Amino acid sequence: MNEAAQRFFDDRCISTEMAFNPYILSAAEIIVQVDDEINRSAEEHIERLQNEAVWSILHDMYKKCHEFAGGTLATFLIAHIASAEALCRTTIESAVNLHYASCGDDIGNVLAYFRNYITTERIQNKAWLKSVDNSSYPSEVKAHHRALIEDKENSLDLYEDALRKSLSIINIDYNKHPGSWPSTFDRFSRIGKEVDYRTIYTALCSQAHNDPEDILNNLMSRIVEVDGYAESIEIEKYLFSLNMVLTSIYFYVEASAMYLAKYNIPVTKTLVPLLKRAADLVVELQSSSKGHILRPLRIASTSLLQGTAESHGR
Repeated sequence: MNEAAQRFFDDRCISTEMAFNPYILSAAEIIVQVDDEINRSAEEHIERLQNEAVWSILHDMYKKCHEFAGGTLATFLIAHIASAEALCRTTIESAVNLHYASCGDDIGNVLAYFRNYITTERIQNKAWLKSVDNSSYPSEVKAHHRALIEDKENSLDLYEDALRKSLSIINIDYNKHPGSWPSTFDRFSRIGKEVDYRTIYTALCSQAHNDPEDILNNLMSRIVEVDGYAESIEIEKYLFSLNMVLTSIYFYVEASAMYLAKYNIPVTKTLVPLLKRAADLVVELQSSSKGHILRPLRIASTSLLQGTAESHGR
């Protein structure tokens, strides 16, 4: 285990006495090396970067994405596979946000990001208040909720006022500056990842929304009377989750490279090789595990067809 991978585990208090497959070790190393490069580049170019209107905000977005990427791998390592898949979705969406914000008008994109959040929160506050008013809660409980809503509205007012004042110092009008924050699908599409949205992202939403896929697989393992079927299902779950973890790390590396490139920081010799390495990990895993992933489906379909044939024969 090299020094970068060791730091990943040490920083998260994860024991290195357990056995790690090479995909895990490479993923841990990539996450640390990307973060090292981002921090080194930011420090090296800080005098120029600090004069960029929203650079510090994009850097905060990067740090959040880095946290999610590391958390995804760490969660997978402690055998919370389904939870890791849900966190993969968060990592990928965070990476897409950073990637999208780094393209074109970064100021407009960031302000639209903030405006969208504040507008959404105000809409939710109105819906919250309406639900409280229509509820059968005692008057004192309703009063408590209304006070919480008022506090939240005051916080949103404070955010907007602070944004307006701070941006006016550098001659940016928060209300008039162009920029829109599109839907999740449109953000994927505008950075050339519409197919990724339809496949990877929607698949990961299944765990985040607690869809019944895993429950159906458990049911199938009880219905299909074939030796080794339940074990094959568990192998498929592990490989699919590992694939999603590695894929989310690829999104993280790509977004990080886009963020640096936005501010004319060279990435060809630093992050691009790490991006290729992250992509190769995904391809290698998919190639080596293809038979394992398809095997449960083949077993199930064969068993069910045989059962149907037997029932017709009777």
